[in-house]
Amino acid sequence: LIDKYFSGEQKVSNIGFMGSNSPKIFSGKQSDFDEISNSDIIIVAGVDPASDQQVASFIIKGAVDKGARIFVVDDNESARVTICQLLEAMKFVVESVGSGEEAIVRLRKANENGDKFDLVVLDWRMPGMNGFETAELIKKEQLVTIPELLMITAFATREAMQQAREQGFSGIITKPVQPSSLFNSIVNALKGTQS
Repeated sequence: LIDKYFSGEQKVSNIGFMGSNSPKIFSGKQSDFDEISNSDIIIVAGVDPASDQQVASFIIKGAVDKGARIFVVDDNESARVTICQLLEAMKFVVESVGSGEEAIVRLRKANENGDKFDLVVLDWRMPGMNGFETAELIKKEQLVTIPELLMITAFATREAMQQAREQGFSGIITKPVQPSSLFNSIVNALKGTQS
């Protein structure tokens, strides 16, 4: 149901909030939302009016409050659009490009403007610079804030997973992307950035 909710297949009414560190159900008013700790993961639950099935989604409150920005780098336009739509449904601010080279240019420009990305989602196999090569260049850039890195690939080989760990990636997401696994990976990657 969570995957269906994030993909837009499931509509929800009667929304309520519950903070993960304080199991209390809220009415969904902004004042209730403000009471929840920035480190809480909020369960947004409701009922699908068409089927009476319960559905739930999750928001990292601190990430939303701080306008967490996620940068998606994938040469496959269809995959890139899908990932961006899922992330936007999770209330993140999202930008994307189609190559490692474009990613470096955009990150430099953001840095010059005083902007930052909290997380970069990198496709492994791209023409030109692949995801690992792009990650290496990102780390060498003199960015004010080095973003967390997530690898995304349809080829989650043992070798790729090992290399991702060695290069400091927070995780690997396999294609086709499931909203719940994308969300879990983002939660784990952003844990250290929320305070």
